[in-house]
Amino acid sequence: MNLLNQQNKSKVIEYFEQNYSNHFIYQPPCDENQTTVVLIDGGMLLEHRPRKDDSIITYAKNLLQQILDKNINTQLPFTRDEYDKFIKENHALLALQVRHAWLKMHPMIPPGKLFYVGGPDEDCYTLTKTICKKDLLLSSNHIEFDTRVFVHIQNISDYNLYKNVIIESVDADVLLSSIAYSLDFVGLCMTIDQTTNTQKTKQQKKYVHCTPIAKVRLQTNIFR
Repeated sequence: MNLLNQQNKSKVIEYFEQNYSNHFIYQPPCDENQTTVVLIDGGMLLEHRPRKDDSIITYAKNLLQQILDKNINTQLPFTRDEYDKFIKENHALLALQVRHAWLKMHPMIPPGKLFYVGGPDEDCYTLTKTICKKDLLLSSNHIEFDTRVFVHIQNISDYNLYKNVIIESVDADVLLSSIAYSLDFVGLCMTIDQTTNTQKTKQQKKYVHCTPIAKVRLQTNIFR
């Protein structure tokens, strides 16, 4: 099957959902506040539309605060079609401007928390309440989230401090790759939060618990 075809990817995901429905769940399989790292797809993040009269600074600040509060829900200053057209034509530029603003807002980070910002170029920055610095270890020429995310997961795995990784992404490649490679990160339980922005406001979050699916598939030698 050609997985470059989006329709084929959808069929594969449907297969997993039909055959492993007990791992497609509506609540997190772990306590998100305990030894858990959350990785957020920046492309999905920028789909949260600015509020009326937002500047880049206020938009970036609102996004950052909502991430910290885990309560992402913004209003529309444009019609949906207008914003979709804008973000399609200016995605990388907007992402760069948001990142630039965030680097100056690191005092918003709660004490004892780490916040990494990677992309839309090769650079990555580590932010804490008191520090903002470029992280050379996490710099990567993988500028797309669906591959770059695994650089960060490897870094998380190397520290041996965390048990759970929740990846917020609706990208089919991220879901399939997470099932395929989750067992390579020993000691980590990988979960995909694949809900869209609208779904998060209307229903419980939908999670895909990748690690147990991968363990079963390993027995049938699908991925190895």
